[in-house]
Amino acid sequence: MTSAEQFLFQISSLFLSATLLRAILMNHLARSEASKSAKTAEGNLKIKFDAIENSNAQTSQSYAGTYHSILSEFSFLMTGCLVLVTGSLVK
Repeated sequence: MTSAEQFLFQISSLFLSATLLRAILMNHLARSEASKSAKTAEGNLKIKFDAIENSNAQTSQSYAGTYHSILSEFSFLMTGCLVLVTGSLVK
């Protein structure tokens, strides 16, 4: 191999090495950015999920309170109906 051929071989090798290194670095950068984006999206979704879960708990408590209120009113009305029908309070 002549010195000109060796020089061309070295230039080709250096070019291929530089291209491979650039591809590796670009892949690392893309993966790093994707990881950051995924963590941000996960955090945002967790915040939304927690808010929905909290809202659901409040709604459940509200419905439970309404249910007990209606049940108490129904019981009171039924007691009143029994008094009207029987003429006395039945226990």
